[in-house]
Amino acid sequence: MTVDWPYAEGRGRPASRRGVGATPLVLVVEDHTLISVLMRDTLQSYGYRVLIAHDAQEGIWLTWARRPDVILMDICLPGMSGLEATRIIKSSPTLRQIPIVAVTAHAMSGDQEKILAGGCEGYLPKPFRMADLERVVDEALKKHPGPRLLPSAIEDLPQAS
Repeated sequence: MTVDWPYAEGRGRPASRRGVGATPLVLVVEDHTLISVLMRDTLQSYGYRVLIAHDAQEGIWLTWARRPDVILMDICLPGMSGLEATRIIKSSPTLRQIPIVAVTAHAMSGDQEKILAGGCEGYLPKPFRMADLERVVDEALKKHPGPRLLPSAIEDLPQAS
């Protein structure tokens, strides 16, 4: 097995919504352990930090607690669907700017339109190539750079006297 290490070819670190020099944080919400581990390992090899949630509730909690730069959301999750989790995340003024990319086996005619209408900014059908995973994360970061400082970082700034 060969792995494409982006820094070996002089590629820069991916842009982050957290500021210059920060490594982007990707949240993977995926209930299949093998898929989530493959996604984590691949994204880490491309220079991203990765968190994994195994269901929608955990994904919502980690989104609130850690404010990832991008969320990769499986649509078919146990308990609550990824689209419902997306709706909840997008209903929060604090979290709505975080881009969510649906990663799903739902690749029937009309599914992509339904998913995009449900609040996701991108769509990656399963099965996918690992290079496609990097591409959708890069596109999400470029299209939705978000604030340069997180709200918690703004609160920590010194106040003028």
